[in-house]
Amino acid sequence: MCSIDSENGRANSWHTDVTFVDRIPKASILRAEYLPTYGGSTAWASTVAAYNSLPEPLKLLADNSRAVHTTVYDYAAKNVEPIRPKSEQYWADGDVAIWDNRATQHYAIDDYDDQPRRLIRITLAGDIPVGVDGQPSKPLQGNAEHYSIIDTAADLTHLSESLA
Repeated sequence: MCSIDSENGRANSWHTDVTFVDRIPKASILRAEYLPTYGGSTAWASTVAAYNSLPEPLKLLADNSRAVHTTVYDYAAKNVEPIRPKSEQYWADGDVAIWDNRATQHYAIDDYDDQPRRLIRITLAGDIPVGVDGQPSKPLQGNAEHYSIIDTAADLTHLSESLA
């Protein structure tokens, strides 16, 4: 569980949570803790739909490529074509959103000036990804062992209590 607090920076671009570890989280959960009086919504778009809309030569290129994921965001592409369609969560106090972290990207829209915005994120552990060629992902460093695997009733009860 971690705090997503505007005072510690803003993820003002499309991203998928924690792709730089050996097990990309399978799902993320956000709960609104405090919100700006305007703006601050979160948008989601399907990476599956984005892939499916690619021309065949680009799909082939993607299928035969490997990506390096790090915590360095400075080299992200700018002014790229937006992913469509997208859905958007206009937050209200206590709202909870759950999404498939491996099939979407999301974007915390930075349109709320200097107002505070804080959400709590819980990230659920995933498996080591396997490419279309059947080869597992190879971590450069680090792992995701500290992410909780929800596999018992006690784990689920603890998760429910933390969202309450």
